Amino acid sequence: MKSTSEMSCACPLCARTTTVRLSTRTVKGRLWHVMRCNSCELVFTNPQPNETDIQSFYEDDYHSNLRQPGASEKAFGYKFDDYCDWLLNYTKPGKALDIGCATGLFVKKLQDRGFQAEGYEGNAASAAWGRSNFGVNIHAGLFNPRASQAGSYDLITLCDVLEHTVNPLEYLRAVRHLLRPCGHVMVTFPHIWSVESLYYRGLSRLLHREWVWQLCQVPYHTWEFTPQTARRVFERAGFRIVAFRRWQPIHGEPIDWRNLVTLIHIPTLILKLRPLGNRFGRQMHFLLQRAEEHSVCAAETSVVPSWKTIS
Repeated sequence: MKSTSEMSCACPLCARTTTVRLSTRTVKGRLWHVMRCNSCELVFTNPQPNETDIQSFYEDDYHSNLRQPGASEKAFGYKFDDYCDWLLNYTKPGKALDIGCATGLFVKKLQDRGFQAEGYEGNAASAAWGRSNFGVNIHAGLFNPRASQAGSYDLITLCDVLEHTVNPLEYLRAVRHLLRPCGHVMVTFPHIWSVESLYYRGLSRLLHREWVWQLCQVPYHTWEFTPQTARRVFERAGFRIVAFRRWQPIHGEPIDWRNLVTLIHIPTLILKLRPLGNRFGRQMHFLLQRAEEHSVCAAETSVVPSWKTIS
C-alpha cells in the first residue's frame, strides 16, 4: 500500500490530482480513504460511494432510536426550534421541503410556524413512523431532484444531508431548479477543521485509533467541508449566500465519569458556552438564494449580513 504522502487521486471538485490520504476507515467490510485536495482543500471519500452504497448506509435499524414517542423531540426539538427562528429572520412561510427528514420532526416544526411543509426520507420505516406520529406528509426513498417539478418550493432544507449525496455540487445544482423565484435553500453540515474536529483528529493520531476522529464521517460523508470549500460549491451551483453562522449543539449524551473512553469528550464541553459556540462551533449553517435573482430578491430579505466574514 502506498504511504499517506504517495497516495493520490483526482479531486471530485477541482479535478486536480494533488491529493493526499489523511486516514482510512473500514465500513461494511470495505476500505474507505479520507482524502484532502491540496489545491482546493476539499476533504472527500475515496473511492466515492455510489447510490447503492449510500442507500445501504441508512437501511434497517438506522434512526431506530428515534422511532418511539418523545425521542425525536428530546434529541432535536431545541435544535429545530432554533432553526425555525433563524430561518424566519430572512424568509416568510411558504411551500417547504425537508430532504432527509428522518422521523419528520422538522417538517412538523415548519408546519407549526406556518409553512406548507413536507419531507423526504430514505429510511422507509422512519418515514412511516413520522407520517403516523407527527401527521405530516413524508415521501419514502432517496430524493431525486431531477425527477421533481421545477419551481415547486419556496424553501428547501438540507440539514446534515448534502454531504451524504453522491456528488454534492451536482445535487445542489439540481435542487436549485426546484425553487420558485426568490426561494431559499438552508444547508447545514459540520466544519471538518473546526476546533472540536482538530482536537479529535489529534487525539486519534496520538492514540493510533482512527475511530477517535469521530467528526470525520467518511464514508457516510462523501465530502467534508470548510467555509471556503462550501462557498466554492455554492457559487458554482448558482447560489449566493444570504446568511451564515457557526453553531454548537448544547445538548448531548451525558458524560459517564466511570468510562475512560467517554472522558475524552470533556475538553470539548467548553464549546457549549454560547459565545464560544457561536464563534468556533463545529456546525455551519448557510441560507442560500439563487444568484441570478439577486437584483430582484435582495430587497425581500430583511437582513443580509456580509458572508465575506465567513471563517
